Amino acid sequence: MDTSCGIVSAAMILRNLGKTMNGYDFRTNYRGDMMADPFTVMLANCESNGIGMNQNSKSLSANASHTPNDFYRYTVGNAFGVNQERNENLSETSLKNMVNTYKYVMVYFNSSHWMVITGYNASGSSFNQRFIVCDPAAKSVATGYNVPLAKTTSGYSNMTVGNIKSAVAFY
Repeated sequence: MDTSCGIVSAAMILRNLGKTMNGYDFRTNYRGDMMADPFTVMLANCESNGIGMNQNSKSLSANASHTPNDFYRYTVGNAFGVNQERNENLSETSLKNMVNTYKYVMVYFNSSHWMVITGYNASGSSFNQRFIVCDPAAKSVATGYNVPLAKTTSGYSNMTVGNIKSAVAFY
């Protein structure tokens, strides 16, 4: 999957919001409301709820117009029953306001990587010191879980607000 960082970022936010999707998890044979996790968000992203699938399934859905190679925030949001706000004209102030309003904000850096901003530290000396992130591509929990952007080890530690193409908040 080329979009695993988007899937995992959405799963982090939806899980923290306590959101579920009705469906079937063939891994556990559970049918009903499934908590958001990377598997259920991946299913939702591909317009599936898992019903009719098994461990031998070759395709997520014969009728799905979405594939695992793209991240479809509207499809995911609808499956988990959330609203969303998207901002593509960001400044540091508007991003800080989104974080203050929604607590968790997914950001898309230069058309290549999603991560979640979870906080703002006003005493930080630069953008990457002020924004606190959960980065699904970090090399360890210590360098990717609620750390200043400057400490992430995914190769995005020096990014600025100018590198963010889009910010999305689920609520």
